[in-house]
Amino acid sequence: MHVVPRRSPEQRWDRRRDGPVVLLGLVLAHLLREEWWRRTGEWAGPEAPHTAQEAA
Repeated sequence: MHVVPRRSPEQRWDRRRDGPVVLLGLVLAHLLREEWWRRTGEWAGPEAPHTAQEAA
């Protein structure tokens, strides 16, 4: 099974509302959090609820 995070519309990036600079900031923050998780085993930051779905 594949686990997919689901965020509310307010938490999602929107091209028209946020623009590319915000998207790059979100990507950078996520990559830093992933590296922190690899080193410590702890996720640094808010987590979206995950639901199990069949892998395509």
